[in-house]
Amino acid sequence: MNNFFDQIIYSSANEDPRSELEGLKLNETDHVLCITGSGARPLDLLSQADCQITAVDFNAKQNYLLELKMAVINHLDYESMLDFIGVNPCRHRDELYAKIKKDLSREAADFWQNQFSLIQSGVIYQGVWEHYMRQIGSIVALQKKTLAKLFSCTSLEDQKRIWNDEWKSRFWSLIIYITGRRFIWKYILKEPGIAFVPRDFDISAYLHNRFDHIAGTQLFATNPYLNLIFLGQYHSDCLPIHLQEEHFRQLKQRLGRIVIKNCSLEQILSESPNTFTAFSVSDFSSYANRNSYDVIWKHIIQAAQNNARFVERSFLVKYDLSEEAASHIMINQPLSQKLTEHDHSFIYDIRCGTIHK
Repeated sequence: MNNFFDQIIYSSANEDPRSELEGLKLNETDHVLCITGSGARPLDLLSQADCQITAVDFNAKQNYLLELKMAVINHLDYESMLDFIGVNPCRHRDELYAKIKKDLSREAADFWQNQFSLIQSGVIYQGVWEHYMRQIGSIVALQKKTLAKLFSCTSLEDQKRIWNDEWKSRFWSLIIYITGRRFIWKYILKEPGIAFVPRDFDISAYLHNRFDHIAGTQLFATNPYLNLIFLGQYHSDCLPIHLQEEHFRQLKQRLGRIVIKNCSLEQILSESPNTFTAFSVSDFSSYANRNSYDVIWKHIIQAAQNNARFVERSFLVKYDLSEEAASHIMINQPLSQKLTEHDHSFIYDIRCGTIHK
């Protein structure tokens, strides 16, 4: 597992921050513990609430990416920011990097100096998962006429009809079948999390159901995550929240509210009793066995202030809370279901609620 995480795994926005924002209901008095990931999550939250954020990741490369994105936002104007990270084509990223590198820690600066090709290629698309999604995009592009129809739909009725009548072919079923094979995850993607997916969990069937759901509930053209999966890139009129121009100036002013920690989730939790009022913990279950999952939730409860809010995601590994954890947690079932059904990043189940001590 260590070799897998010795690289940037996520570089774009692979989760829909609207769910965290609705579930956490943040204000300026909050202190949020947030898994760094691609850096999109803490930046999305900060763009909407002037709260304190502790961003934590045991993969230092993900934190270096957040440092880079923060420096870019701090020193560049909006269009130059989009140019630098890769939303727009750009031939002078080296010149832009010279303007922002002074904000980086020594470790981050060394990393980016040695991996400058990632910046030159447009860093927002250089994660392991982003490369995989681009490969999928290059394959589904073989159905580019039907794909164009889906992304030009202005009504869910038309989109669902095209999806069912034209898109759901043997070709699409084969793509989902191959994507759901465990040997692909283990030997091609080298994804260590596959070890925690129950043997009786049908990955292909799950993906089929989730794609069918999103095709009938959200327009492809307005979903940044679907743009990333099917088109391999974002478009300027369909960007994650923290990359939208209307939030740029406010986000630039709030960057000092983020503190980055290079350590495991369990470590920061165990060192921070009664500290946090909100938790955005993503899908940490994807890399946890049953015992580790229960231990982390025990530490979340210890690190929480009374009535702290949380939003948790689960992808292929879905654990129920232990009896001990459940005794301190009130799950908001209606909101959890609503967020799961309407989340742009439709592959997740979402659980949200409050922690009581």
